[in-house]
Amino acid sequence: MKKQLTALAGGLLMVAAVGACGSSSSSSADASGPSSSSTSTDASTSTTAPNVGQRVFGDSNPANADPSGTSAQAAYTPTGTIVASDNFDPATNGFGFANYGSILPDGSTAATDLTAQTMQQIYGNAVCADTQCDLTPEAQSWMSQVNQAMAGGHCFGFSDAALQFFAGKADPNTYGASTVSQLNYNGNSNLQSFIAENWAFQELPSVQGAQIKGDPNTILNDLKQALTPNPTEMYTIAIFKADGTGGHAITPYAIEDDGNGQFHILVYDNNWPGVTRAIAVDTNADTWQYNAAINPNESSELYQGDAQSQSLSLFPTTPALATQPWPYGGNASQGSGSSTSTTAGNSGSGNSGASSAAFSPGPHDTPAFLVDDQTATELDDIYLDGGDQEHGHLLITNPSGQHVGYVNGQQVNTIPGAIIENQTSDEDWSENSEPDYLVPDGVQYTITLDGTALTEQDPSEDVGIVAPGYDLEVDNINLNPGETDTMKVAADGSSVSYNASAQQAPVLNYGVSDTTSDYSFVVSGDDIPANGTVNLDLPAGGSGLAISTADTGGATNTLSLSLDKEDDSGSHTFAHGGIALADGDSATLNFGDWSPGQSMPLVITQSGVTHTENLSDGGDNSGNTGNSGS
Repeated sequence: MKKQLTALAGGLLMVAAVGACGSSSSSSADASGPSSSSTSTDASTSTTAPNVGQRVFGDSNPANADPSGTSAQAAYTPTGTIVASDNFDPATNGFGFANYGSILPDGSTAATDLTAQTMQQIYGNAVCADTQCDLTPEAQSWMSQVNQAMAGGHCFGFSDAALQFFAGKADPNTYGASTVSQLNYNGNSNLQSFIAENWAFQELPSVQGAQIKGDPNTILNDLKQALTPNPTEMYTIAIFKADGTGGHAITPYAIEDDGNGQFHILVYDNNWPGVTRAIAVDTNADTWQYNAAINPNESSELYQGDAQSQSLSLFPTTPALATQPWPYGGNASQGSGSSTSTTAGNSGSGNSGASSAAFSPGPHDTPAFLVDDQTATELDDIYLDGGDQEHGHLLITNPSGQHVGYVNGQQVNTIPGAIIENQTSDEDWSENSEPDYLVPDGVQYTITLDGTALTEQDPSEDVGIVAPGYDLEVDNINLNPGETDTMKVAADGSSVSYNASAQQAPVLNYGVSDTTSDYSFVVSGDDIPANGTVNLDLPAGGSGLAISTADTGGATNTLSLSLDKEDDSGSHTFAHGGIALADGDSATLNFGDWSPGQSMPLVITQSGVTHTENLSDGGDNSGNTGNSGS
């Protein structure tokens, strides 16, 4: 097992994310030519596409009202010459229901997304903490943040899943119907999870590494070659607005030549089931345009780009179909793919009676990401989960002063090997999610959460990191306009500090693993005053989690701690509240020798004086024995 940071209850969270994808906008996509010489692409009712009726979306936000049009009204009718096609038909090969977010199209039921089973299908046993495949802390954190990201829409999952069915890589009969268009999401958790699994494929290094990016003419020419009957590879096309926001994923299946250098890429848009939509490409100007509204005058829903923006990209389908290497460490007893433990000292019969004198993380033996298709390196995934439309921005800085993220409202990237991953999952065309940031592992980073651009508080933001061997999360950040919070993370993830310029009550989650067990810690407590700092430390080779505060104005914080220990015998929990920690005090929870049912020593240092309290499980400090120490 590897060292890992899971989530510190109190305010640390780093997460990975990918794109945006509109499922419940006030209106939706229509193709429009990029120049006046283009063939007219005003919405018109197709003579072959079915009218699937009023769209229904899965967004519970009243502001995201259903559009007033139908899919038939949003349809595009080709009039030019079809010069390439793979014979995909949105009416039969596309889903009969629209893209949804966290709530299914019926508006009342939560969607089923990634589960431990689908994580195991993607990554094999490397994500399993035990023989029942309870997930390791890193895997649990990765799954949780991905599920949170796709709450904004499942567009990439719809496109990729439809292509798998079309290619015969998956069978719709497995999910309840003989054709894709007849599949029903209602009560069909297996289908929902399959769509979610396909959404997650966009985050895989194998898929990211095979992504095709380029100017519009290059993308058009590549699609001309790819769109043939029985293709060897099929692609989802990701589109972004000029500022990199509003990412959406749709399925290209044919090319129309309208003459005079004007072309249309015919697509299945999962926001408008059953009909043809189209991206207009002007090869003379090397530009593209896609209007995500029935009314082409709604400029806020206009997608367009040119040779400089390179805001079209193609994601292949097949690289994700093999078992993927797990990039963020894993359980040494499960990483080999065996369903039983093979680690020395771990017989596979359970560890409930074993103790670990010291926490001993394993080496970083995880697979490498490919950076610039040449350099193999391990990457940390840093993310922000905030409001759909208004949220803070991240700026990640290394010791050399290089950074990636936002400066004065503009994306920057001066860290060699760092990658900005925009997402394709928006439920609303006006959504603007923060990208994920992949940065080289083994570097100390300062992560700034900047609320300068906010006009009102964005409640419950989370900042997180998933890295080879650990995961870390700070939750419950109520970010205020003008507020700037700072998180510093050690190169090996063994320590983290969180400082906020406004009063906050962060929840810190911190996960670690050794060769016998996985540990997930949660630390929460009272409000920390403005400019106060909370620190967590778990040194490599140590067996104690240290918590301290600084600059809290003399205030005493009452903390709650919880620990989940996962080994081959199952999951074991310990919780204790009512722990008082004054400004400048520290407390170290010695968990290394703990076994279920036992008390756990807490070593407290106050004003230079150290004493030990043996904490019982599940209560406050009353009734505990305080043992004086040196």
